[in-house]
Amino acid sequence: NTAARVITLHRKFDHITPVLKDLHWLPVKYRIKFKLCSIVFKTLKINEPVYLRSLLSYPPTVKLTRSMDKCLLHIPRCKTVTASRAFRIAAPTVWNKIPVAIRNVDSLPTFKQKLKTFFFRQHFNP
Repeated sequence: NTAARVITLHRKFDHITPVLKDLHWLPVKYRIKFKLCSIVFKTLKINEPVYLRSLLSYPPTVKLTRSMDKCLLHIPRCKTVTASRAFRIAAPTVWNKIPVAIRNVDSLPTFKQKLKTFFFRQHFNP
C-alpha cells in the first residue's frame, strides 16, 4: 500500500482501494492467496519445489468419482487458528476455492494471469 502511495503521490490517509484498482494491483490479502496458489501450482504441475510435494495430497478415495478431475486437495484437520495458517493447511484451503477452470490450466503464465484476474474481480467487483 505504501508503494502504491509513493508511486501515485497520494497522501498517507488517502483511501488506497481506488489507487490499487487503477494500478491493477491486488490488495495484500489477495496477494498472499495468489502466492500460495502459485506455489501449489508449481508444486503439482512442475514438481518444484520438491520438498513441498509431501505437504500436499489428494483426498483418499477408493472409487473413481466425478470430483477427481477437479484437482481438489485434501485439507488436514487442525485445532487452532494458528495451525490453520501452516502451508499444509492454508495452501489446500485457498487452492480448493479457486475455479476448476483455473486449477486445470497447464502453463504457469496462463495460470497466473487467470488467477490474478479472478482475485481482482473478486475484490473489486463483488
